[in-house]
Amino acid sequence: MNIDCNTYFNLSLDYQCKNNKYKALYDMQYNGIPKLLLFSGIASIVYDSDSIFESKYKIDYYDYGCIGESEDCMKDYNMEVFKYLDKEFGISWRKEIRPDVIGLKDYIEIR
Repeated sequence: MNIDCNTYFNLSLDYQCKNNKYKALYDMQYNGIPKLLLFSGIASIVYDSDSIFESKYKIDYYDYGCIGESEDCMKDYNMEVFKYLDKEFGISWRKEIRPDVIGLKDYIEIR
């Protein structure tokens, strides 16, 4: 799906989430590297396998720590990234992703 900057800004203002599915689509199309959004608490958690996953699937984990947007907004963003991963890589990524990525369990249940 192609969206232009005007579409992105109009839709995101209506939605009132800084990170939502439209921002995910924008990031994937124009920023090149999609993100997977996380909440991990005061101290960010980084696993050795994170960099392997990021490199293999050309994606970045983005950890808000304990302060971020609403979980619903982050889930909307991540759902679009999950769809992208399915389209580009099939379902193999699901066995390698961090289990604490917002919305992952819901996505797997509906797919």
